[in-house]
Amino acid sequence: MIVKTKKCQLDTNVYRKIGLKNIIKDQIWLPIAIFVGLLALNGIINIWYRNWWMFIFAFLGAGLWYAFWWIQFTGVPKLPQNQIMFEKLYYEFSSPQILIKRNEKEGMIIKWEMIKSVEKTADAFILYMGRAQFFHFPFKVFPTEHDLKMFETIMKRKNYTF
Repeated sequence: MIVKTKKCQLDTNVYRKIGLKNIIKDQIWLPIAIFVGLLALNGIINIWYRNWWMFIFAFLGAGLWYAFWWIQFTGVPKLPQNQIMFEKLYYEFSSPQILIKRNEKEGMIIKWEMIKSVEKTADAFILYMGRAQFFHFPFKVFPTEHDLKMFETIMKRKNYTF
């Protein structure tokens, strides 16, 4: 059974939003640790010297962590080696593999083992390969409702839960 999609393109804003959500979900402890660590440092410094500026650094430290990742996900679409992720492509899903095609002659194969997890949102499927590598398939890229159901069946057979 093969499921084919229409040509679709990953929008850079969608990439940034999903990437940031994934990083925050994986590393929410890090900005909290930065914030709490700087507040603890402020508590220690306040024993000898009264100050308030460390409170600003605590917020700034956590904010800079978020800004770092926002800049990373903003810059990735502009790199030449990542341009293929943001081109119009179409996909063919089958039990052994995912076939990504630029046109009838150019394409590449992704094995299902490379997909770490699958998420189903209100309007799309997201197949994660890593923190910053994923495929986003809105429901509208599937030509028919039957193709959408077949795709869900393939996901269930591959033991991906969403």
